[in-house]
Amino acid sequence: MEIGSHSWSHQRMVLKSSGSYDEEIARTHEAVAGAGAPAPTLFRPPFGKNLVGLPRAVERAGLTTVMWSVEDDLSGTLTPQEYADRIVDEAEPGSIILMHVMYPSSQIGRDALPLVLDGLGAKGLKAVTVTELLSVTARPRPRSSWAPRPDSRQRGACARRCE
Repeated sequence: MEIGSHSWSHQRMVLKSSGSYDEEIARTHEAVAGAGAPAPTLFRPPFGKNLVGLPRAVERAGLTTVMWSVEDDLSGTLTPQEYADRIVDEAEPGSIILMHVMYPSSQIGRDALPLVLDGLGAKGLKAVTVTELLSVTARPRPRSSWAPRPDSRQRGACARRCE
């Protein structure tokens, strides 16, 4: 397990003042530290919006932005197995998998999580922390059309080949 920052208010991080980005990051860090956890070193922008001011604030805070390449999608999914199959089919070494299983309406995703982990294992992949994954240099480009090509500040993934 690894704790990263995702902002304080979970608002879209576009067209905000420099100070508002800094405050979002600082409030989150204070809350994490207040809970006794280590300060985050990773940041995932809410809704994947990572334009102009936010990357600068993330850099000022000494964080690394992490995006995703495989996202959960419940549309047309009837069973946990179908949900898991979609995610596992898209996953490859270096993929970052984003699953929103915390919402009350996400029971299918929660039920699918063990199936996803088993499916990744059957595919020769295993879940690792983002920090562990960042130690591996080769990563695929995120598949989403809006996702930027990873650079020194935008890296990530959560699955890699088993050794």
